[in-house]
Amino acid sequence: MEFNRSTEPGLDYLLGLDGNIEFQNDEGYWVKMEVRRATVSGERPHGIRYS
Repeated sequence: MEFNRSTEPGLDYLLGLDGNIEFQNDEGYWVKMEVRRATVSGERPHGIRYS
């Protein structure tokens, strides 16, 4: 996972989660992180797109 380092460690950590898969329990539930920089807009005031 490569990205341009910012001067904000919290932002670097969040961007570093991109592509990370977390298993939640033994029943097979999981969560995949998708975190990317985006153009700053009214919908994305911090310039981060995530799901």
